[in-house]
Amino acid sequence: MPSKAQRAVTDVPPERWGQLGKALQAWREDELGYQARIRFAADRYVNIRLVQDLEKNYRPGTYTNWALQDAAQAYKITYESVLAFLDGKTDELARAEGAPARRFSSTDMAGLPPSPFDDPARDAADLPYVAAIWERFLDLPRRVTEPSGAQMFPDDTDDARAWDGIGARLPLGDRVWFIADLRRRAASRHAGPNAGTGTNGA
Repeated sequence: MPSKAQRAVTDVPPERWGQLGKALQAWREDELGYQARIRFAADRYVNIRLVQDLEKNYRPGTYTNWALQDAAQAYKITYESVLAFLDGKTDELARAEGAPARRFSSTDMAGLPPSPFDDPARDAADLPYVAAIWERFLDLPRRVTEPSGAQMFPDDTDDARAWDGIGARLPLGDRVWFIADLRRRAASRHAGPNAGTGTNGA
């Protein structure tokens, strides 16, 4: 049985998902100053497909609690306010307390699987994505030592396919870095040459 975080939030009317999408888009544009979804997703280390699907209400009733938590962090709003909005208890999203999500540095490597790359610049660029994927793995039940792509990426079929495909040939830690590298490259392509990487397309 999937954990609570892995379960889809299904008991919300489609129109309420649509209202949430409009609220998220307004928050992104008015509160955070991002007119372009692609730049927002790249800067916030969130999947562009998740941002687009939520704001445009493409897949109501299919988002997991994990996905909503990721979105809340990216939009700098509280996860509780997202749930309250979906429940119809409020029509306002609440700003999260504290500083905005920071970029990771080499000092944040402790506790993460070691990089298989011999390129410090590439490691630093991939690090935020590695941290997010590793946190997802740690949230899985302890008995899950070799998770499937669907378990790791329930809201991203491309990443799930890569994890189960060519990634399956790699040890778990290297696989995490492999997917992180793919995510960073995809974000860079959407955001423009060398955006947010500090590298020359490594």
